[in-house]
Amino acid sequence: MNVTNLLLARANTRRREVMIRLALGANKFRVIRQLLTESLILSVLGACGGLLLAQTGANVLVRMVSTPANPVRLGISLDWRVLLFTAGIAVFTTALSGLAPALRAARTEIGTALREGAGGMTASAGKLRLNKLFVIAQVALSLALLVGAGLFLRTLLNLQHVDLGYTRERLLILRVDGTGAGYKDKQLVRLYDRLRDAFAATPGIRGVAYSENGLLTGTESADDVQVEGYTAKGKDDRNSRWDEVGPHYFSTLAIPMLLGREINERDQPGGPPVCVINQAFAKIFFANRNPIGKHVTDVYGDKRMSFEIIGVSKDTLDHGLRGPVRPRFYSALQQGVPEIPDSVYFEVRTILDPLAELNSLRRALTRVEPNAIISLARPVTELVNDRVRTDQLIARMTSIFACLALLLAAIGIYGVLAYAVSQRTTEIGIRMAVGAEAKAVIAMVLTDMGAMLLAGLAAGLLLSGFVIRLIKSQLVGLQPVDPVVFGSAVMLILLLGVVAGYVPAWRASRVDPVRALRNE
Repeated sequence: MNVTNLLLARANTRRREVMIRLALGANKFRVIRQLLTESLILSVLGACGGLLLAQTGANVLVRMVSTPANPVRLGISLDWRVLLFTAGIAVFTTALSGLAPALRAARTEIGTALREGAGGMTASAGKLRLNKLFVIAQVALSLALLVGAGLFLRTLLNLQHVDLGYTRERLLILRVDGTGAGYKDKQLVRLYDRLRDAFAATPGIRGVAYSENGLLTGTESADDVQVEGYTAKGKDDRNSRWDEVGPHYFSTLAIPMLLGREINERDQPGGPPVCVINQAFAKIFFANRNPIGKHVTDVYGDKRMSFEIIGVSKDTLDHGLRGPVRPRFYSALQQGVPEIPDSVYFEVRTILDPLAELNSLRRALTRVEPNAIISLARPVTELVNDRVRTDQLIARMTSIFACLALLLAAIGIYGVLAYAVSQRTTEIGIRMAVGAEAKAVIAMVLTDMGAMLLAGLAAGLLLSGFVIRLIKSQLVGLQPVDPVVFGSAVMLILLLGVVAGYVPAWRASRVDPVRALRNE
């Protein structure tokens, strides 16, 4: 429809030329063939440009989903079926967009056209209404996409700067498999403690801790629990996440203890099993009661293991970036309850760049146990970026689609106004001949543009409501009806609409009134 409007406006400017050709004896079918040929050239050029853009876009998409840790390597090349499909679309576009202005130009009576000149072809009201409705729909879709893109971009920004409950900078995660080096049972704890001491003694290291599941690694543990003094009301309050952590885990990660103490070297095998719970656990299972000294019973298969609560830690986002924080308890790994894990993740707090210390940490590992290997080494900042990779892709794609829709809407506004102005050239010339100023003509054209924009924005606000309902669950840290996002989207559409509409308005103000009166 946009292309048709532009071609109709272009055909109007050449209408007198076409009529002179017909008056000199040119065949109507030859004139139609000429106009269709010109449209075909435009379509072929557009198709070639589209193929180049598609090739570039495919490579960009691959780079967008590829990461240094998980590189994506795809050989993308043009396929003959794609070329054939593109050629078919080009021919169809030519027939659809070029035939209407060609037939309109060739159908006009020669005598009438020569008397009226270049600006006298009259557009049907129904045709203009249909074109305007199409532009209104484009503006509405553009607003909905811009709102969605804005909400996703703000969600991405919130996720990248969300408070994890611990400092993510200069924190390195290392995974070491103890059983692969030949250790088992209590030997594993001794290995983990020796490695912790060796890592901590390495220059540039501020602190070291270890845990079974690590931070943001994708591993997780959960069991049903029975809490002393609490009666479960349903299935939702019988489950808790849990992790096994080594001594000084919370102080190494700078996770505040709100009550009691953290797990340390005092908690040894043979002593009463202990655990630390987080705020979410305390809020659900203890409400206003003091949890210190109470017991949590973990239902592990057909086993039941009871842990004494020795502390309450601040809530952390240690296994995901999206809330709410789940109830979690942390048992002492060195106590071996329920079992000592085959591998652990070391949380290493560094003074400078974490990756710069990796070689020193590997050498420290080799000195303690040559057969042990580090199977994963990632800074927490990279793990956070991995967690928002999908959000980044969604935000970028919706932004691209919103920009394309906005561009199409701008082209639509320009096309409709250019076509309408070409139909009213004589009228505008007469207005100017009887005293109308250029500013009044520009205001008249921009008023038509403003009516389309306002109608499109009103429809877009309604459409945005449906979009928000679809993506509401994906938003983080903001209200669905965000005034910044909505205000920015509306202002951007208004600005682009004014820019797109001013060109045909300015051209209308340049109509020569003498020529218009002569044509009349």
